[in-house]
Amino acid sequence: MTQALDKRSSRDTSAEDQLNDEFHALLREAADKREGRARVQSSEDAVAAAEESRALFALARGQTKTRPRT
Repeated sequence: MTQALDKRSSRDTSAEDQLNDEFHALLREAADKREGRARVQSSEDAVAAAEESRALFALARGQTKTRPRT
């Protein structure tokens, strides 16, 4: 009887370990995706900030062009 419990316990632990590994792999994948999106957003923010700065400097110098608003 003890052998049967030991074998079942061993299988349960192995299955649990496998589920834990899969879960952690999914967490790592989700974190990588979040990091990628954050990098893209950061790059877009930097480009937008640079464009805004150029527009503000041009406005301060009186060099603005009238452009249609979208």
